[in-house]
This record gives sequence, C-alpha cells and structure tokens, in this order.
Amino acid sequence: MACAGGQGTECATDEATASDCATEDLVRIDSVSIGPALVRAQDTLQATVQLSGVLVEPGLSYDDAPVRYRWFVDAVETTGTSDHLHGWKYFNKGEVVQLLVVTREGEQEAWSNTITVANTPPPAPGITLYPERPIAGVDALRCVVKGVGDFDEDDLTYRIDWTRDGESWAARPPPPDDGGDPPDWDTGDLPPTPPPPPSEVPADVIASGETWTCHVSAFDGTDWSLAVSASVVVQEPISG
Repeated sequence: MACAGGQGTECATDEATASDCATEDLVRIDSVSIGPALVRAQDTLQATVQLSGVLVEPGLSYDDAPVRYRWFVDAVETTGTSDHLHGWKYFNKGEVVQLLVVTREGEQEAWSNTITVANTPPPAPGITLYPERPIAGVDALRCVVKGVGDFDEDDLTYRIDWTRDGESWAARPPPPDDGGDPPDWDTGDLPPTPPPPPSEVPADVIASGETWTCHVSAFDGTDWSLAVSASVVVQEPISG
C-alpha cells in the first residue's frame, strides 16, 4: 500500500491507513534574490524565489503565495508583504534593502542578496537666454537658470558654459593682486575688476552676426544632469 503524498513509500503494515503513513515532503526554499542590481528611489524591487525546484509565480496575492515576504530597509522591517517593494513608498537613496522569505508553515526561511539604493541623477534645469534679440555693443547676455528640484532632495549646483559661433568662450580672469599693475592692466590703486558672473556675457564682448549659446547642467554631488542649451543671434546696432 503506497502512502498518500509519500512519493511511493510503502506502509509498514497493510492495515495502516493513508493518514497513518503519509510522509508528504515539506516545501523547500532553494534560492531567493531581489533585483535589478541598479535601483533608484523611484524604482521597484522584485523578488525571485525558487521553491522546491520551481520558480514562484510573480504577482500572487497574499493568500495564494506559497511563502511570506518580509522586506527590510537598513535592517528595519517594513510593512511590505508582496513579492515586490516600491521605492517611492519604502526606500530612499543610500539605504540597504534585503528580503527574508519564510515558508507558510514557518519551517524554513532564507535571506536574499542586499541592494544599496543608488543616486538618482538630477533632472535637466530650465533655462532662458535674454534678450531674445540682443543688439551688438548695447545688450549684455544673461542666462537665467530655473531649477526643477531633485528626486533625492539633494542640493543642486549648476554649471554654465558659453560658446560663440560654436567655440568655447569664458570671461578673462582678473590678474593676481601682487601690489603692482601687471602688464596690459592700468588699475592704479584700485583692485582689478572681477569677471562677470558665469551667467552673463558683457555687452562689449558680443558682435553682430555672432551666435551665442548658453549650456547648463545640474550637479547633485554625485551625478550630472543632461545638459540643456539656448541660443541667440546678435543683431546690428540700430542706426539713427
């Protein structure tokens, strides 16, 4: 007489009932992993569980799942009980996430790999270049940067670069203050004039027909955003 669920195991006596000799195998956790390897705070982690040689179907309800999922963030258990964990709700940049899987009967448990949440690069800033039709020798150029925030709430800094007709341009730095006037400078007793801020090009620098472009990117301390740019063409002075 074969035992019910006993993989063909024979009963000790013919009189034994199936319930007496049932030797049903327990569920076995073969492996647990979470991914993807690169996860940011707005992403979702997904569990992959192999149970007794078979992958557990993703997306099962709590009642239908053959195991229980216990998610930990920086070693503190969350309220997440599904086979996935949403970053927008449960974890932030720099935190370490790990999953503990337990069989429904509680006989076995297994830990997953750990995932450290990566930095989210900042979004590209908004920029506006003024004026739209600059006049040579009259108008200075101003590149106005509008930040759009950072997903990880990092403080952002901005890099501003200029090109003139496709060639890089930067304001001339002031000479060193060594107590005297360097060649080609006539400052008298006054300190040298500082260069314009990175967001401006002086009016006396631009000439009619030139195309000036402002390039801006944001930095969150770890990653740079995509660069954005805006261009204008310098107009002839208005004749009287």
